[in-house]
Amino acid sequence: MINSVSSPIQREIAQQSAISNNITQLQTQIATGKKLQSASDDPVASARVAQIAMEQANNTAWGSNISTATALNTQASSTMQSISGLMSQAQSLIIQASNGTLSSSNQSTIAGQLNSISSQLTNLEQTTDSTGQPLFSTGSALQMRFSAQDVFAPVPSRADTLMVGGTLLSTLVSNAASAVSSGNGTQIATSLSAVQSGVTQASNALGLIGDAGSRLQNLQNQQASQTTAIAAERSTLEDTDFTSAIASLNQQMLTLQAAQAAFAKINATTLFNLLN
Repeated sequence: MINSVSSPIQREIAQQSAISNNITQLQTQIATGKKLQSASDDPVASARVAQIAMEQANNTAWGSNISTATALNTQASSTMQSISGLMSQAQSLIIQASNGTLSSSNQSTIAGQLNSISSQLTNLEQTTDSTGQPLFSTGSALQMRFSAQDVFAPVPSRADTLMVGGTLLSTLVSNAASAVSSGNGTQIATSLSAVQSGVTQASNALGLIGDAGSRLQNLQNQQASQTTAIAAERSTLEDTDFTSAIASLNQQMLTLQAAQAAFAKINATTLFNLLN
């Protein structure tokens, strides 16, 4: 007789234990805010969360590169705009000096102005970044990675920005100052042509820097969208739905209470029968 009732009792105990475990799990999910406590809870979702975590780590590193590159590009743009403006001023001064009616005093004044521009250009050409390195690399332009597919230089090299035929823009202007000071028309004309090439080079450099800046802005926008999307997906996979979890917890607790009450009543009756 005892064996005939032990099996149902054991099943009831097992069912109540399972409900209790569910309650504990729900309480943990609510307390931690995470419905995935271990990979076994949902192997597929856990694998995807791990993949997303790697993507987020990569995005953080690439985002840092984008920020650094954007700062360099902005600094290069500002510096190059100043250089371009000075080159245009130099060109205008040399054109004035090309007028054969200028007095030697006027030519000397213009030469002095050109030398001043040359000094300013030299200072700008020696601009360094926040790490103390040349802003415009003396060798190949510094390549940076911004995604699995995107690798490029945020700032062109010195050769592509500050030089014409291997000669620095500041030197071109300095040579022009010497030509103007000498009053030699042929030399002035030659210097004018060289400085005009420098003006074109500065303009082209601004274009290169601007193109890189646009690419960086696009990448930053794309990464922001991707970061938001994968963060939302991760939240859906691993974060607790508090409304659903609390409702389920309440239901499970009511079910357990009812089961315990019924079990106690049935067990008492069974024991009474056994004793009689």
